[in-house]
Amino acid sequence: SPASAEWSARAAMKAGRVAEEEHQTPVALSFFKSIPALPATDEEIVEAHRSVGTIYLSRVNETAVAHRIRRGETLWRISWTNGLTVSDMMTANPKLTDPNRIVAGDTLSIPIRRFSLLLSVAERTLYLLHDSHAVRPYPAAVDATIKPGVYRVTSKERRVERLASTDVSNETVGTGTRYIGIQGGANGASIRSDGAKNVVRLVNADCEELYGLIPVGAEIRVEPETPQLVWLSLSENAGD
Repeated sequence: SPASAEWSARAAMKAGRVAEEEHQTPVALSFFKSIPALPATDEEIVEAHRSVGTIYLSRVNETAVAHRIRRGETLWRISWTNGLTVSDMMTANPKLTDPNRIVAGDTLSIPIRRFSLLLSVAERTLYLLHDSHAVRPYPAAVDATIKPGVYRVTSKERRVERLASTDVSNETVGTGTRYIGIQGGANGASIRSDGAKNVVRLVNADCEELYGLIPVGAEIRVEPETPQLVWLSLSENAGD
């Protein structure tokens, strides 16, 4: 909307002034410092976080690992397990001409992005990390009673309504295992409200994006307070 565009422009200008005064401060930190000083709705904050995160996410490097195709595997299953799309795999393997025809015993190149997640309950924000460096924040509706700890993505499910959800669990604690779910369906106008029991709820676009980035097995760390983040250095990746 025009109002959102005007707010984003004013935020960017203020962030630019902060960056000029603090030459070593990453763009994201400068930008986030500017947000509290501006009147903004939750929807505008979601858009601002997405805009800044896009700068960092575009600088993420990939490495490739070799995968020997096992009998019964499909390209879709291999892609899904590694947080990739079939299109990603086709791009990484130009010799593939038909995504429905792969041969057991052949080797595929899998681009690995080394993503993980960090949830700050206090900030009501889910951070996407690459090699432990922050690259994108996602405002979220969070259950304030979620237990801190290290969780792992155990499954990914695309719902009938085409909302992406990611179920995560941590290591066994005592006689049971704690679970949390990351789902879409949040209202952007009240994104920072309390979430349902053991649920982190994002706006649909953010959850769809994470569904495509986060592989099964990825780590999700839950911290009750504001985390100490190290943002990806844009200068070191400027030539990528």
